[in-house]
Amino acid sequence: MLALLAGLTAARAVTGNDAAVDAAVQAPLAPAAGALGRWLAVFFVPNLVMLPLAPALPAADVVRLVVIVIGGWAASLFSSAALASGLRGLRSPAAAAAATRPTGAAPAPAAAAAPAKPAGPPPPSDTLVGSLGAATALSFVVAVGGGAVGLPTSGVFGAAKVYSIALTLLTFCIGQRLPKAVRVVVHPLVSCTLGTLGGLSLLASAAGIPLAQALTGYCARGAALVSGSGGGDALFGLLGPAVVSFALQMDARRSRIADRAVEVFGTTAGASAIALFGTALAVRVAGLSAVARVAALPRVVTAPLAVSIAGVLGGNVGMTAGIVAVTGLLGASVGRAALTAAGITDPVVRGLATGASAHGLGTAALVGEEPEAFAFSAIAMACVGVFSTALVCVPAVRAALLALALGGIA
Repeated sequence: MLALLAGLTAARAVTGNDAAVDAAVQAPLAPAAGALGRWLAVFFVPNLVMLPLAPALPAADVVRLVVIVIGGWAASLFSSAALASGLRGLRSPAAAAAATRPTGAAPAPAAAAAPAKPAGPPPPSDTLVGSLGAATALSFVVAVGGGAVGLPTSGVFGAAKVYSIALTLLTFCIGQRLPKAVRVVVHPLVSCTLGTLGGLSLLASAAGIPLAQALTGYCARGAALVSGSGGGDALFGLLGPAVVSFALQMDARRSRIADRAVEVFGTTAGASAIALFGTALAVRVAGLSAVARVAALPRVVTAPLAVSIAGVLGGNVGMTAGIVAVTGLLGASVGRAALTAAGITDPVVRGLATGASAHGLGTAALVGEEPEAFAFSAIAMACVGVFSTALVCVPAVRAALLALALGGIA
């Protein structure tokens, strides 16, 4: 994502022709980026579905860890918002004046109308839901009964893969079509995760296999779209291209990002250090087991980098993936409402706080709803991942972090 954004920026600087760059890159890639953005949240679902396979912890540790995840998310959200708001004064007078105008407003006229709030994406159509429902039902029948009528094993596995993909997409669409009052309480990601788990449980029961085997077949965390991978792997594999496509929206708002570069980089650098060391202190005070302490440290970092950080720290990557997934789900479900309740309306502050506290899942919740905040959330997610990884890779910082987290353990 950052490489594509840097490439677009360099191309504009070299050619001096924004229109040509837009015609050569933005226009051809826009349809694909739009399609990926439409389904972005679904690509995070496999990690949530795999939570039942996360390493077991003592009940006391689970309770304390839940408190740390919820409290830590809230602390990261509001501390990041405070950092972004506090850094406003370091901008140039011109940039500060521009930031006080509504997005898209003309510089001078006081009477200019503020742009209308963008409407959210339309709910999935009846045709789409019906098609996914038919594909889910048909592939389920083939996956369960295909072997009895002589279908090769590869065909049965293929049908199971189609079933799991169609099931995930179907339950996400159903979640999006629920009444707004329900969606405020039950985010589509929650209904999709629960629906997919239920559908995989049904498949496991009908096929006479353990649920753990069905889950492993759904998402083996291997390379996506290759032989032997599951439907969850295929969906998760699209997360990379989807994240890269964020660069197009950031490029479209490049002047706004440049105007607020101090806020972007100051907030994300500060948020990274606060989250790492604040979490280390919290897990120590809570008295969690050593494995849980280390696994929780990269809780605000996007999943691929969080797993890498856990590996560098010697943590359990499966547990880290689960903690990161729950943190992101929390931010996606209530992050926007929490910021609104706190009176935080600046889209830049909202985006930076969301991306710095709930990584990709929180960012996905802004797609279509808050496009300006989405662009800043995407760059915050990327920067927090980069800064956090860089900090942990410095031996002295890593040693200090682990000493703080693991202190008091014999």
